[in-house]
Amino acid sequence: MLLTGASGLVGGSFAAQAAAAGHEVVGTVGRWTQPLPGLARQVALDLQDEAAVRALVREARPEVIVNAAAISEPAQCDAEPEKA
Repeated sequence: MLLTGASGLVGGSFAAQAAAAGHEVVGTVGRWTQPLPGLARQVALDLQDEAAVRALVREARPEVIVNAAAISEPAQCDAEPEKA
């Protein structure tokens, strides 16, 4: 499966649970550099880069895509609603 937002609270918990259930999880992270538990592969990726996202999906060929990516700062959400 492909998991966006793997370095966040929800994504990290999801990755750990999915891996414990026997799933292979490819997780995207923004600027996070430390290895994350539960991920078979960790990919630093800007989700605003549509070409890069498409390339990763073509390469990973996931059966499922789970989107746990989010902006966690309310002020940033208010300032950039289109991004949020």
